[in-house]
Amino acid sequence: MHRPLGKFTYPFKSHALVHHRIFKSDHTYHLINEEDKWTIPMAWWNGPVLIAIGMTPFLLAALMS
Repeated sequence: MHRPLGKFTYPFKSHALVHHRIFKSDHTYHLINEEDKWTIPMAWWNGPVLIAIGMTPFLLAALMS
């Protein structure tokens, strides 16, 4: 999500360009201004996709054993 992946630029644009414009690795890392909380949400499908990506190595290991 910190660089474009070929033509699939949605994660890069929504995470790196929008989110990290406000939340950096300094004192702004935590939510300070209440109006900034609207830059945190993800699209409805982002959660299931991230879970599936995270599960993939474990599913492959389970299938191989």
